[in-house]
Amino acid sequence: MPLVRITGSHEPATLRLIGDAVHDALVAAVGIPPDDRFQILDRVPEDATVADRNFLDVARERPLFVEITLRAGRSVGVKRALYRAVADGAHARAGVRPEDVTIVLHENSTADWSFGNGVAQYQPE
Repeated sequence: MPLVRITGSHEPATLRLIGDAVHDALVAAVGIPPDDRFQILDRVPEDATVADRNFLDVARERPLFVEITLRAGRSVGVKRALYRAVADGAHARAGVRPEDVTIVLHENSTADWSFGNGVAQYQPE
């Protein structure tokens, strides 16, 4: 049930490829079902993203932000595997430098989701 927002100045086709890589990483590293895909691909002008070029000694050139909202409870090891799979997948599928990929997880609980009809499907009454 993750919701993914990918923000960057990349072409729409490239953002779609990155979206594919992120989804595949979530399936492999986190174990989400293959048909559980909800993404926002947000193409912005290059000057609309700001990322320090050398924060934490990572040499960034063209920032790409991946925000993943998902249910809390994954181990640090699972999160690390996810980060690696996203960066590697974005590079392999779309030619995005792994150094340019910033990933942020936003964790919440099952009560924080409604998948339509104004119903909290994961919190039955």
